[in-house]
Amino acid sequence: MRPSGTTATRIALILTVRNEVAGIAKLLRSIDQQTLLPDEVVICDAGSTDGTLEAIERWKSTTPVPATVLVKPGANIAAGRNAAIGATNATFIAVTDGGCVISPRWLQEITRPLLNGAADVVYGGTNAHGISAVGRAFAEYYDWRIRSRSTNTEHSSRSVAFSRAAWERVGGYPEELELAGEDTLFFAHLDQTVDTIIRRDAAAEWTHGAESLRQIFRMHRRNAQGAGEARMWPGRHLVLTMLYAAGASLILVAARKGSLTRMVAGGCVCITMGRDTPGVALASRRPRALLIPLITVSRDFGTLVGYVAGLMRER
Repeated sequence: MRPSGTTATRIALILTVRNEVAGIAKLLRSIDQQTLLPDEVVICDAGSTDGTLEAIERWKSTTPVPATVLVKPGANIAAGRNAAIGATNATFIAVTDGGCVISPRWLQEITRPLLNGAADVVYGGTNAHGISAVGRAFAEYYDWRIRSRSTNTEHSSRSVAFSRAAWERVGGYPEELELAGEDTLFFAHLDQTVDTIIRRDAAAEWTHGAESLRQIFRMHRRNAQGAGEARMWPGRHLVLTMLYAAGASLILVAARKGSLTRMVAGGCVCITMGRDTPGVALASRRPRALLIPLITVSRDFGTLVGYVAGLMRER
């Protein structure tokens, strides 16, 4: 089913890609399977070299949806999204991302509040998936953190829709952020400016690609660099720094003191590392929840390293 063809209700689906050949076919098929088809799809490629563009061109020859592909080698994510939005005159913009597969009713549900005037921004749900034992544990950790905050959304461009007017009002995605964090700052501006709503039933399935502790570290280092560049949440990162600094100090003191001090230091370190383990274990009920302390530490250190790197970068 297509939306009405009038200019006032036109819907464009946009996404950015770079070297996504492993999953791009599934994402494109999920677009064709929507109960409400977009009027237009605009894809911005940041310089793929793995066959992603060729896969998109094959899809373009079969899809019933008009599609435009922009090639912007070297463009960061924010610039790619702004370019894709700028290439359409649609009144409403839906956004997903490489590595995702959208559920059949995703577009219909995520744009319904826009079409009936209930909101200017709609945040959808995201369900994470991993492949390795670490990747699956991280997916459960990710989903638990979202649901424990009673939102089922982390305000991500993997699953969001907004009016063009809202995008224009906040000046689009912030292209000055070098790596990531652009949607976090963009959504912070939107939340302060226009009416927003959450639709948990508009779900995007996300294969996160972080299948090892090293990849989890790198993912959060990249994302936190954007937060540091934007000077977001300094108090939160200060508390995290102090928590680990206190743990390190306790370990140093314990090395020179008696067994009781060592027990206290060890207990404090274990609590810090495993603070999210009980919640994830109760939610997943799987042995791999025992990996959560290692995942937590990888995430925390990636976050702190990335945030400091972002603070040191001139905006």
